[in-house]
Amino acid sequence: MLAIPVPYVAALMLSVLLARMALAPDRRDPFRPAMLFTGAAIVLLILVGLRWQTDWLAVRILRPIMAMALPPLAWFAFAGGPVRGLRLLAHGAPVALMVAAVAFRRPIPVPVDALLALSFLGYGAALAWRLRRNADGIEGVRLEDSASARSAGLVAAAALGLSGLVDLAIALDLGFGEGLAAPMIVAAADSLLTVGAAVASATLDRASPAAEAAGAPDAATAEPRPAADAGVGEPDIPDGGVDDDAIVRALDEVIRNRRLFADTDLTLDRLARRSGVPARRISAAVNRSRGVNISQFLNDYRIAEACRLLDQTDLPVTAVMFDSGFLTKSNFNREFRRVTGMSPTDWRRREPSHANGPGR
Repeated sequence: MLAIPVPYVAALMLSVLLARMALAPDRRDPFRPAMLFTGAAIVLLILVGLRWQTDWLAVRILRPIMAMALPPLAWFAFAGGPVRGLRLLAHGAPVALMVAAVAFRRPIPVPVDALLALSFLGYGAALAWRLRRNADGIEGVRLEDSASARSAGLVAAAALGLSGLVDLAIALDLGFGEGLAAPMIVAAADSLLTVGAAVASATLDRASPAAEAAGAPDAATAEPRPAADAGVGEPDIPDGGVDDDAIVRALDEVIRNRRLFADTDLTLDRLARRSGVPARRISAAVNRSRGVNISQFLNDYRIAEACRLLDQTDLPVTAVMFDSGFLTKSNFNREFRRVTGMSPTDWRRREPSHANGPGR
C-alpha cells in the first residue's frame, strides 16, 4: 500500500484552502498577508517532507530559512499594519539571521533549531499579548467579524508557540540524544500545527473585506441623505490632547451623517480613514468613554436603524438585517437582544406604548 508522508498530505490540504482563498469573489489580490502565509506554509511542508526523505543540499538550506519566515508572515497577517520601511526591516531581521546561520554553519556550529524555537515562541507570545490587549481585535477585518478573527489570531499564536516547543524538542533530541526521534517529531507535529495556523489565517482572510478602490464612493452613502443633512461637511475631528468624549462626539457625527453603520464591510481601518482619527485612538476613546469595544459601539447604530425599519416599514426581518449593516443572522439577533432585550420579531410585535426605539 502506498504511504504518503504526512507533510505532503497537509500541503495538499492547504493547497485546496489556498485555491479557495484565491478564487473567492472580489478577493483576487494574491499578495494578501493571509494568502502569503498559507503559501509559505505549503512550501515549508513540502520542504519538511523532502528533508526527511532526501539529503539534498538545497532542501537542507531552504527548510530552516522558510521556517524562520513563517512567524513574521503570521504577524503581518494577524497583527495588521503596512508592511514597509523600518517595520519590514525589523521583521526581516530573523530571516536574515537564519540565512547567515545556515551560510556559516560549517565553520561555526549554529543551533538552528534553537533559533527557530526562539522565533516561534517569541512571535507566538507577542501575537497573543497584542490580541488579548486589543479588545477590538484586528484592525483590517470587518467589525462584525472582529471577534471570530481575533479568536483565529489566538489560535495562530498558540500554533506558533507549540511549533516553537517542537523545534526546542528537536534541538534537545539532537543535542543530548541521537536525533532518532527528530524526523517523527517534525513530520507529525509541525504538519498539524502549520495546518492549524493556516486554517486560522484563512478565517482571517474571509473576515477581511476586499480593498477599497481608489476614489470609490462610500458604500454607506449610496442612499440619498435626508434634506436636513444636505450640504453637511466633514466634522472637525479633534487632534491630540482632546478628551475621549470629544472624539466620540466627532465619530458620532461622521457615522450618522455618512451612514457608515450601513457599510457591511466597515473595518476599524476604514473608519479611521473616513473620520481622520487614528485607529488606536478611536478604539481607546470608545473603550474609555462608552465602556464598549468599537464593534459594539457601531452595532448600537445598526440596531437603532433596524428598530426604525421594523417600526416604519414592512420589510422582512432578513432585509432589515442587511439594510442596517449586518451580514449574519446570528450576530444580528445577538446584538439586537443585547441592545433592546428582545428579538427583532418580538420588537415588531410589541405594544404600541413601547414604540420608542433605542437611542444613542
